[in-house]
Amino acid sequence: MAHYTVNGKLKQRSTKIPIAGGMVPGGMYKGVFIKKSAAKGKAQEVANEMEKVARGLTPVAIAIQNAGVDIRQELPSIRSFLEHHEEDVKGRLAVATYRNTKVAVQRLLDYLGDASDKPIDTLKIGALREWVKTLSRDYRSGTIRNYLASLSPAFEEAARSEILVRNPFDGVKPPPERPGDKLRRDPFSLDDIRKLIRELPPEWSSAVRCSYELGGQRLGDILALKWENVDFLRGIVAISTEKTGRHMVIPLKSSFRQWLESEHAARSPKPKDYLHPNLACRRSRNNALSTEFSTIVRLLGITDYEPRQHAGKRRNMSNKTFHSIRATVATLLHLHAVDPSIARAIVGHDSAAIHEVYVKPNLDQLLANMERLDPLDLPTYHAAGN
Repeated sequence: MAHYTVNGKLKQRSTKIPIAGGMVPGGMYKGVFIKKSAAKGKAQEVANEMEKVARGLTPVAIAIQNAGVDIRQELPSIRSFLEHHEEDVKGRLAVATYRNTKVAVQRLLDYLGDASDKPIDTLKIGALREWVKTLSRDYRSGTIRNYLASLSPAFEEAARSEILVRNPFDGVKPPPERPGDKLRRDPFSLDDIRKLIRELPPEWSSAVRCSYELGGQRLGDILALKWENVDFLRGIVAISTEKTGRHMVIPLKSSFRQWLESEHAARSPKPKDYLHPNLACRRSRNNALSTEFSTIVRLLGITDYEPRQHAGKRRNMSNKTFHSIRATVATLLHLHAVDPSIARAIVGHDSAAIHEVYVKPNLDQLLANMERLDPLDLPTYHAAGN
């Protein structure tokens, strides 16, 4: 904070320089990165120049030049810039998106090694293209696309703030999809769902039931459910989805409501308690719960998926995962001729195009619906010559 007297009046103005170091949020040097060791001195320099301007002793342009000596040479390292970005978006992104951002940051820092301690403007498009080429040996095209989407906005902001001349991610593209990159997600049959509920360990069984009865909600959203999200008086469950931040109010089917009420009575939980406390705790420690679920499904004989490693870290993925419950619900709603807009609202899809990806009727379901076509009522006979 700058303090000075002009015409007998005390003036106070913020220098906008963060004393703890970091990006300058506004003022003459908005977007400039200041090291902690230099912040106090720079703040005083800016305060001195502001006072000269206020007293008419120095033109603004010269004040900027005076206070800005070497200030733009103090560029952050690639590492500190990315770590600052990671901290900056924490709490502003959906949980799953933030987790992807953390992974993307770590992947790039691991690749750069000691070079990550160099100034941010040393990161060039050529190095990023080589990074993508290296990633493509281990990861699917969609995964790499997510990494690029997580990191590019930070460098775009740096370019807009004139920390960088241009965003080095401009022109960096993920590799084309290869055979096997496209993940196949088959829906469970109703018999599969019933078997899972009967034979899975208690919390997994409950999670499957909650997902199915609440419109095929994702694993992360089910494990984030607390009893305070359940309103028995109004007969609803309120969810804010991790992936999109969408707020959903889902009505409780009568049979599911009765089951939830019996669970509540048996446990006597507090409002802040999780519906699935053990799984929720394990998820907070980044346990690979999706992989665990897929393994259990395989052991129950519901899928013939066998885990095996491809070159690098690319694995074949199970065709039936927890996310398959979502496809089950979408498919059943479609087969029951539920209005598409209502079906999308139940499942929580933002567009018809996304919803259609999840509608995957099997052969028996297709045949059952083909039988509903009006019969031709023609005699059965062999065509002449056959």
